[in-house]
Amino acid sequence: MMSEKRFEIRTNSNGEYWLFDNKYDKAMMISKIRATLLDVCNMLNEQQATICKLQDLCGQSDSENAKLRIENEQLKNKLNKGL
Repeated sequence: MMSEKRFEIRTNSNGEYWLFDNKYDKAMMISKIRATLLDVCNMLNEQQATICKLQDLCGQSDSENAKLRIENEQLKNKLNKGL
């Protein structure tokens, strides 16, 4: 699943470069390091995609754990009724 890119590089009317964070609607000015900035921007977007995947996995795991806790409680109740 590829989400919208969180980071991007923008320029203003003065030709200055800005690293823009779409998630927090913030911009950080950078001016003379454009070559490496593209690499940084790509890396940050890759990291954000990884974070999203991990959050999805955690959510699935939490759901499975909740189901197992309910099932465990039901089995405990059956066991206690049988005694």
